[in-house]
Amino acid sequence: MKDFIQHIFYINLDKREDRKEEFTREMEKMDWKAERFPGFYYEPPKGIVGCTKSHLEVLKLAKQRGYSNVLICEDDLEWLESKEVIKNELDKLFRNDVDFDVCFLAYNNQKTDEEFSPKYDFLLKTLYCTTASCYLVNYHYYDKLIELYEMALPILDRTMQHWIYANDQIWKTLQEKDTWFCFSKRLAKQRDGFSDNANKVVSYDC
Repeated sequence: MKDFIQHIFYINLDKREDRKEEFTREMEKMDWKAERFPGFYYEPPKGIVGCTKSHLEVLKLAKQRGYSNVLICEDDLEWLESKEVIKNELDKLFRNDVDFDVCFLAYNNQKTDEEFSPKYDFLLKTLYCTTASCYLVNYHYYDKLIELYEMALPILDRTMQHWIYANDQIWKTLQEKDTWFCFSKRLAKQRDGFSDNANKVVSYDC
């Protein structure tokens, strides 16, 4: 991991010991260590506010510590590929010195830039990608995401228009103009189960 990713955070609510255990098992499959960030819990229906605030604070922490990049995960992460495949995809990303702002390992890619011709066939340039269960952020981009989340968070809290202002929705405004990629091969997804954000059992398959 240290050859590619400087640090891994995972967001986990104190009350979700079950997810902590599941996430730890997923990291063990990769022989990776991740730092737990205690997520902010908001009573339903405001779980998404706590989620967005958690992602914001993780980015601030990565910036404060000076990480060259950070992999941000949610505790419902589930790998779809083997350790060898995942490390090979990351190896291609970094060995080819790909210039990216954000790169998704898990995603729901709703719109791809069809006119963009990347040099590498293992990546897609996304214009509208949702879910924040596993994404890699380069250091030069921390401030942009921090600024965006700080703008969106109070509006989300006030209006609860999560389809616009949740962290994995509002970032569409940046995807449309900056360099956001996802791997052509989806490497991970959100595990099925009870979501504190949605306050119900969910199965997103992405």
